[in-house]
Amino acid sequence: MPGSLKNDTPKAIKKQKSLILNEFCQTLKIHRKSAIRLLAVPPDRKKPPRKPREYLYGKKIMYTNSNL
Repeated sequence: MPGSLKNDTPKAIKKQKSLILNEFCQTLKIHRKSAIRLLAVPPDRKKPPRKPREYLYGKKIMYTNSNL
């Protein structure tokens, strides 16, 4: 008996997740795949700050080009 209960549990969990996802989609009025993407990303994930680009030319050349 415990073996059959163990096999039924993942199906029950999947049904519950499916119902939650359906409600989420209806509430936010978004497509199912978009909702899955939103729920898969951790909320505190932030992009690392970008490094500023380095100058390809010296400041003297940039100064002369800006006077053109």
